[in-house]
Amino acid sequence: MVGSCASSTHWHLAWRSRCMGSSGRWDKWQRLLHQSKGVQYSRHALMCGSGGVEPSCPPMLGAFHEVLAGDLGFWSQFSDSDLVAWSVERPGTASVHATWYRSGDFGSPHNDLETGQRALAFVLYLTKDWNASFGGSFFHLQASPEEYEPGFNVLHLFRPSVWLPHMISTVLHEGDDRRRLAVSGWFHAANRTMQIPFDA
Repeated sequence: MVGSCASSTHWHLAWRSRCMGSSGRWDKWQRLLHQSKGVQYSRHALMCGSGGVEPSCPPMLGAFHEVLAGDLGFWSQFSDSDLVAWSVERPGTASVHATWYRSGDFGSPHNDLETGQRALAFVLYLTKDWNASFGGSFFHLQASPEEYEPGFNVLHLFRPSVWLPHMISTVLHEGDDRRRLAVSGWFHAANRTMQIPFDA
């Protein structure tokens, strides 16, 4: 039953309402989700801000920052802009995450355009022995949604756009024997213009 529910729909909320039924708390949370602005999510994360230089940034993640920031010319070939920085956001914000999505964790539909400078999104999956029935897939939400299952040492790059919302489906697997792990963040371009839909 869980597997068929996980594979038959792309939307987190649709899955929960069809496969888990309703409860007062869940219905209230759904209403708040639809009324709120911005992305809603549940995840466990190690977060680092600009360049991974804060003392709270784990050394391994900080070293990863340095590798990615070391050759912006290479990463620019995957973007529509000349990249000028890796993981530079507003002061006090975390732009790079090492995440562990556990049972029940998810990311609601969003488009990554918190700032107009994000030019290339980066997700490196470090998930071993994952099964599609476990949930936790990345979806590009287009007319025909595209699903990307977590894998090990798999790199997913895309250009943030108003026209390319995406989400992480709810993780269904319980227990710590399989872990949906990833490192994600953004490359930035100084000259990228915010893409606004014509009917905005």
